Amino acid sequence: MPNQVSEHVKSRRSEQVIALEKQMRKEYEENMQNKIQTVLFEEETEIEGEKYFVGHNERYVKFAIKSSGEDLTNQIIQVTATRETNEGIIICQ
Repeated sequence: MPNQVSEHVKSRRSEQVIALEKQMRKEYEENMQNKIQTVLFEEETEIEGEKYFVGHNERYVKFAIKSSGEDLTNQIIQVTATRETNEGIIICQ
């Protein structure tokens, strides 16, 4: 097709949109800190060398709580967000 945007411009625009999405997501998740969240826990996994149960809230943000030995699979629990990991998972208590 005529009048196409160059590959360089396409690539630069794509990088800008990805960077903006990361920034907006980080701000959104930071806004959840120290607030109560309702989370459906789905599975146990390892994060930073320790076992956690991981699940999602109603906005599909990923949360994790340290495993206490109790199976939290398919349980809906209210937790408080405390910090974010490098994987985009919010650690809670």
